[in-house]
Amino acid sequence: MISWGKAPLTPQRGTIAAFPGFGRFSMRHFVITFIGPDRTGVVEDIALEVGRLGGNWLESRLGRLEGKFAGLISVALPDDATTSLSEALALIAGGPWLIQIEPCGDPIHPGPANFQVTLVGPDRPGIVGEISGALAGIQVSIVTMDTLVEGAPFSGEPLFRADIEVLAPKGMDSTSLRQCLEPIADDMTLDLDIENR
Repeated sequence: MISWGKAPLTPQRGTIAAFPGFGRFSMRHFVITFIGPDRTGVVEDIALEVGRLGGNWLESRLGRLEGKFAGLISVALPDDATTSLSEALALIAGGPWLIQIEPCGDPIHPGPANFQVTLVGPDRPGIVGEISGALAGIQVSIVTMDTLVEGAPFSGEPLFRADIEVLAPKGMDSTSLRQCLEPIADDMTLDLDIENR
């Protein structure tokens, strides 16, 4: 499962006027993506490098998958620090690490998720593709999605679970969302639950 934390974002359009202690720097938002071997302390190492270069950790989604540790991090950095940060992160102990730092454009705020969709059932290929395709077909955006495959109680058979927060268009209710997803859930023997947020 993915764990994540948030810190307030400023109302600036792609830049930060000032954080406490950083007023003399011109700062911008960047998104860091990374993946590498999992080990204890890697989050601390990344946070220390961001802070050392005068940056501020804003928002993140981090997780461990199949022995790898991967993440997305939103940071505020001085304009001239991105190259130094990329080089520093690539040298973090326990690598090699694949690192990419991208500048943010104008922020887009379509609104928070308004439905929680949960699917549980026997694992099989194609579940995520079918569900995500159906949602896209009715203009429903996925805000967050956590998936997990684990052994079912008693039988030990692979059991798939998806917890999906979605943003449906204005006026769409849970009945319409269920009518879209229920045929797929029935065909794939999945239990479907939809809750208003």
